Amino acid sequence: MIEEFLLDGNQRGIKVLTDNEAFYSIDYYEKIDFEPECIKKVSINNLELCYFNINERCKGLMVKSSDFIEIISLRYFMDKEEYNKISDKEIYTRCLELINNFKLNYKKEQNP
Repeated sequence: MIEEFLLDGNQRGIKVLTDNEAFYSIDYYEKIDFEPECIKKVSINNLELCYFNINERCKGLMVKSSDFIEIISLRYFMDKEEYNKISDKEIYTRCLELINNFKLNYKKEQNP
């Protein structure tokens, strides 16, 4: 099952449910001034799309060019049991907390 969901304002995403697991893909846009390590990437012309680990359950998708690096999506993975117990709003809140902690920790690691 694939289903679109809407949150506050224009915030939207999709949720995908399979037999064993589920994941949320949430629109998120933020220009960043650092470059997380890619775990998977693809290049198109002068752009590179890159997945990076935020934690074991959450991944970010960024687009990189010679002029900017921008996070464009957050993905949150869970098992089917958890999916049935949590709301879209809770997933969105978790993702925001995770990306904010990731950014703080990344900068601390780079500038001890």
